[in-house]
Amino acid sequence: MGRLPIFLAVLHCLKLHLKTIQTIKTLKHLDNMSTNEIQNLVFQQGQFTFSDGHKNDGMIVVRYNIVDARIEYYLIPEQNILAYQAAKSHAEPNAHKTLGMNINIDEIIQVKLAA
Repeated sequence: MGRLPIFLAVLHCLKLHLKTIQTIKTLKHLDNMSTNEIQNLVFQQGQFTFSDGHKNDGMIVVRYNIVDARIEYYLIPEQNILAYQAAKSHAEPNAHKTLGMNINIDEIIQVKLAA
């Protein structure tokens, strides 16, 4: 299987799961955020509050794990965002793993987007 079919499969998956956000600056919920709400926040910078109370500033990225056939979410800490973007521009395939941490999106309860 060549790179193009894999790329097209990943692109198709991302198109299905990603929606951009234009006007929402703050989302607050008492319960965990839905998957659809999280999808709107992918590649947006902000402060993410988790169900255990800890807060992280950064950016959520999504990657399709071909081997496991699932979508994975990573939080790129604020101090690593520029390095992550540079690595992505140089086509480093594991930048999300080296510069970020795998997260469970079900644990995100609040997001405050950067202005």
